[in-house]
Amino acid sequence: MFRKIQSIYVARHYYFADLRFYLSRSIGPYVFLAMYRFALIYNRSAALAYLLASLRSRVTETGLTLLKVNLQAIVANYFSANKLVSKNPKPSRMFDRLLVVAYPTPNRKGLVFIKFTETFHILLLDPTTVRRLLRDYHLVLEPSWSGYALPEILAWTAFAQTKIFIECAEKEDFRLISELKGNLVPLRIGSGDWVDYGATSAEVYQPLAAKKYDITLVANFNPIKRIHIFFRMLNKITAHKPIKAALVCANFGSQRLAVEKLLSLHRHLEIDYFVDLNTAQLNEILLESKYVSLLTLKEGSNRSLFEAVALNCPIILLAGNVGVNRDNVNAATGHIFTEKEIVRFFIGNPDPTKHPRNWGIEHISHGASMEKVLQAVYGFDYRTLYGQFFRNKVNSPEMAYDYEDALFNRKANHDCLNRYFSDCD
Repeated sequence: MFRKIQSIYVARHYYFADLRFYLSRSIGPYVFLAMYRFALIYNRSAALAYLLASLRSRVTETGLTLLKVNLQAIVANYFSANKLVSKNPKPSRMFDRLLVVAYPTPNRKGLVFIKFTETFHILLLDPTTVRRLLRDYHLVLEPSWSGYALPEILAWTAFAQTKIFIECAEKEDFRLISELKGNLVPLRIGSGDWVDYGATSAEVYQPLAAKKYDITLVANFNPIKRIHIFFRMLNKITAHKPIKAALVCANFGSQRLAVEKLLSLHRHLEIDYFVDLNTAQLNEILLESKYVSLLTLKEGSNRSLFEAVALNCPIILLAGNVGVNRDNVNAATGHIFTEKEIVRFFIGNPDPTKHPRNWGIEHISHGASMEKVLQAVYGFDYRTLYGQFFRNKVNSPEMAYDYEDALFNRKANHDCLNRYFSDCD
């Protein structure tokens, strides 16, 4: 009992993060809408901020209706505030967040991917440059996080005469963008749909005997990753049978000391703990895993879960997660379970029967995802792009080409984009 109380105290920031999420999803939309109506009396800008907060909590019919009524005012406020921001030279690193995958020709626009919501804001500080880019290129936006009711996303509706494509892994985000019925075109893909299957073509058909871990959690030290739930589930399973687990953390977030204290408090569990692995080391752990799990309640599309699919490892997604494309967690790739169902599943001593890599190659590999984008952007004529004017992109973890040559490489990408950014480094 004492250890349980200690664990709750050590993991208190994780419990607070869970509470914030549950309150946000349950009463958040209504509280923020009430604040919106009250703020309309004295401060319209504050009222619009509350409206967007309501939609980020959860998309509701009332919120959507009010968003459509107020969209122009939201965008106008955003650009008005941007005029007060000093337009410092944009960092060269920004070009790592923009990737030219098709060059323009006299008869056809090229194609540029733009990654991370913070990059959108940097670009939108200078709308004239954005217009120059739109003159020659179609743009595909890849936001950082689920919850698209953000000024730096909605501001792209200001370029109303030009279609701009936006990745939407989460159904709520797809619905929000679709309901605007404007120039933003939602695509049902996300950052997890760009795993480089060529880079994961090692020995992926491992025999069951080679699997060292029953379950692996890939996380970091941000409380949203809910590592405390991982320990809680393992305790419940271990009460019935032994289980071997791996916890792999990127060295990011504020709770590393808390996680290592939890490990100390749970020395009776069989957990191998890894921090800051490189890609090859992470792939080795995934290859040795029977299942890879994701326990977050809300985040972005999540790449590591689908890297496991590329390595032929079935996945388990926590039911109720917001952000991951649930269509990609299916009979071929894994399971969507509640915490209680995960515990029951592992008590039942499951050996994996799913081999998800082939499904992943066909549906969510970088090649399959690029075909979806090209068809949406160029229509049925997209196959004419294959050849010297087109290159696949991958997320590994930053955006990159699947391979480089004289036409498509980091320097060529920088030089091509630099023509549009006269104030760049």
